[in-house]
Amino acid sequence: MDKEKIKEQANIDIFNLHKAQEQGVITEFGKGKLEALEGIVDFIDSLQEEPVSEELEDFAKRQADEFAEREYEVDSYDRDCLSKGYYWGCNAGAKWQKKHLWKSAEGPDLPIFDREVIALKGIVDPTATDCLCGYEVIFAHRPDTKGYDGKSITTGETKHYTPKTYGEGGWNIPNIVYWLDVELPKEIEL
Repeated sequence: MDKEKIKEQANIDIFNLHKAQEQGVITEFGKGKLEALEGIVDFIDSLQEEPVSEELEDFAKRQADEFAEREYEVDSYDRDCLSKGYYWGCNAGAKWQKKHLWKSAEGPDLPIFDREVIALKGIVDPTATDCLCGYEVIFAHRPDTKGYDGKSITTGETKHYTPKTYGEGGWNIPNIVYWLDVELPKEIEL
C-alpha cells in the first residue's frame, strides 16, 4: 500500500473522529486514535520525496523573485510564500511530466503521423512464444496510412504506395512497446 492511500484512509478516519468529537461522543480511546492518526499524516507529509531536479528550487525562487519584482511590492514573508508556491507548482508539474513521458505504443495517445520519436522496441525471445526479454532504444514513427504518390526514377511512372505498419499503433517497425513524448533536438545547421 502506498503512502497516499494510507494518508487518504487516515484523513477519512480523522474526519469521522472530529465529527464524533463535535457531537461529544468521542471516547478517550478515540481521542488517542485521533492524535495518533494526525501524527501519521504529519509524518507522511514530512517524508523526503525524490527530488525532480537539484536546480528546481533555485529556478522556482528566481521565478518567484522576478514575478514579485515585476508585479507587486512584497515583503520578505510574502516573497518566501510566493517562492514556496512557485516551487510547489514547478515540482508538481515536473513530477507529472516525468510520470507521463513514456506512453504506450498501442494506447489512445500516439504521435502524429510521420513524427520521429524515440521508442522502446520489445526484444522477443525466439525460444519462447511471445516472450519479451528486453528493450531496444530506437527511432520510430507512424507512417501516414493514406500513403503517398511516388515517381519511379527509372520508368518515370507515378504510383501510389501504402506503407506497411505494425501493431495497433500503426508503427513503421514491429514490436514497438513505448514511445517517449519529448521534442527531439533540432539538427545543427552549419
